Amino acid sequence: MTEDRSVSSGEDRPVRSRSKALDHGTVRSAARVVIVALASVALLSFFRLLPGVDRLVPYTPVTFVALATAVVTVAVVVLLAYAAPRFAALTRTRFEKVVVESGTGAGVEANPKPLVEHAAAVVYWLTLFTAVIIANRGLEGVSAPFLGDFVWAYDAVFLIAALVPLVFVTARVAAAVGPLSTAIADRVVGRAPGSPDGR
Repeated sequence: MTEDRSVSSGEDRPVRSRSKALDHGTVRSAARVVIVALASVALLSFFRLLPGVDRLVPYTPVTFVALATAVVTVAVVVLLAYAAPRFAALTRTRFEKVVVESGTGAGVEANPKPLVEHAAAVVYWLTLFTAVIIANRGLEGVSAPFLGDFVWAYDAVFLIAALVPLVFVTARVAAAVGPLSTAIADRVVGRAPGSPDGR
């Protein structure tokens, strides 16, 4: 009995250390993205205070502030696209820990529950949806002046682009209703008789 415990604890240590290293790297990467994005937005706010930034760039119908906003927007959108899988991985790891600590999911690290996967996917697609909305707002100043009467096409393109992640979010939320309601019922009244997995 004691020998088995020592062997199993010896096997668990590398897994836990790997998990901690993965968590630390993921958190650091996600935090870096958030910090850089917030710093970029703050710098843009200070740039807007400079005199003359609302004037047109020579030989174009675009203002300096619109050009700077577009540059920051592209940077933030790229950062969000880069961070989306990391935010999803962070959500998955956090949810798995909650499930394991609550004692409702033995072996969840090897085979994550559907609810964990749905939550990670929702975070992923919501991050991309946010990137599309930011792109729409931030690039309008450098795009609309060139489109003239066809400015509606600008919104149409971003409408289609925003609908894609929104559809995936809706599908994941709909698919999570069953596992979520089962988890709530298991938490409140315990698992249903004759249904060891709670389904």
